[in-house]
Amino acid sequence: AWYTRALSLSPGNEQMLYWGAAGVAEPGTRNWMGMNSPAAEAMISAMVGSRGQEDFIAATRALDRILTAGRYVIPVWFSRVSRLAHDRHLHYPARIPLYGDWPGFQPETWWYED
Repeated sequence: AWYTRALSLSPGNEQMLYWGAAGVAEPGTRNWMGMNSPAAEAMISAMVGSRGQEDFIAATRALDRILTAGRYVIPVWFSRVSRLAHDRHLHYPARIPLYGDWPGFQPETWWYED
């Protein structure tokens, strides 16, 4: 399974909230998976401290490579049973619309018919 985060088009110091080691033990950060990578922190620091566009882009691309090379698990919950809800009034539409709330998220679309 995978999850896409829609972040800023111009990333900055908020990246430490997502990928910084302080988020492993500090409540309220968005480092849900407990990532603790000195390489990622170094690239975030290089990105935030860059003095020019070329350095910023290079650090951002390096951070992207570090993140995509990793494998992360976010344990959310567990249940011994699977649950399925169904109603005879729910149907797929004849044509599925192309929309979603953010990149990578397009919910299942169902129509209610009387």
